[in-house]
Amino acid sequence: MGSLELTLGDTKIVVTVLGRDVEEAGKPYLDWIKCNVQVSTLSFSGSVRWSVMPCELTALAKDLVRLYDDFPKRGALSFNPSEPNISMNLTIRTTGAVDGELFVRDNLVDGDRLHCRFTIEQSQLPTLAREIRGFVEDVTAAA
Repeated sequence: MGSLELTLGDTKIVVTVLGRDVEEAGKPYLDWIKCNVQVSTLSFSGSVRWSVMPCELTALAKDLVRLYDDFPKRGALSFNPSEPNISMNLTIRTTGAVDGELFVRDNLVDGDRLHCRFTIEQSQLPTLAREIRGFVEDVTAAA
């Protein structure tokens, strides 16, 4: 159905679509993308199953553009979707460096957790947003 590959410094995220649950397209809690997410760094890797709403990914893309547009002001964003198997925090410094933390959880109650830290340049933010929007458009068009 589709996949999304994001490179965040030494951290690589590959999101592969397994399917969709759609009761009403585009509506919160009624439209879900079922995914497998593979995260790898220089020293470890892991994968989890994840369900995410297209509107959550679209909001993340908008937040990435906002963070970019607000530069050189310091800014931050948190991506905390309803199914928090994947979550992320980004903070932009006035130098243009974006410090990030990615959290991967295999079980929302008591499972293992993977915590990655990375740094990217603020110039990468629009590209990341475009890739995320393209992924959502491809997945929702295929339904």
